[in-house]
Amino acid sequence: MKKLCSLIIAAVLLVPVLVFAAEPSVDSHPILKETNWTLVSRSTDFRDDIVMEGYENKDRSYLMLVDTYLGEEVIRRYFVRKDSKMVLAIQQVKIQDEWRIITNAYFDFEKIRDESGKLSAIVIIVKDNTREFFRREVKRK
Repeated sequence: MKKLCSLIIAAVLLVPVLVFAAEPSVDSHPILKETNWTLVSRSTDFRDDIVMEGYENKDRSYLMLVDTYLGEEVIRRYFVRKDSKMVLAIQQVKIQDEWRIITNAYFDFEKIRDESGKLSAIVIIVKDNTREFFRREVKRK
């Protein structure tokens, strides 16, 4: 019985290590090394100074969506083509001039307007279903 318990405990501790060892690190994903992007779509909200652009790589296996708020590129989403569908692979948000990878979370937004109704800042909130991870404010320059 002691040996069985030891084997179960070892398996419980070893299996997650093997699973993580088998998956490639998000930081080393080849999509982050892609340099040959072509602009394929652009959507602009002139009132709120929001620009969303879509880029594809040469063989169209990757898609990158770039969100620019108030003149600052803030969010990047990378997709991989699988079975003719684009599947989200990586999300990044720019914090203090550094691109950080966000996993298992989504973005929410709060718009801050001045007295005239003009957008003066956007607060980007990164959270999952249970908690808020952090906020990033982008101010009009």
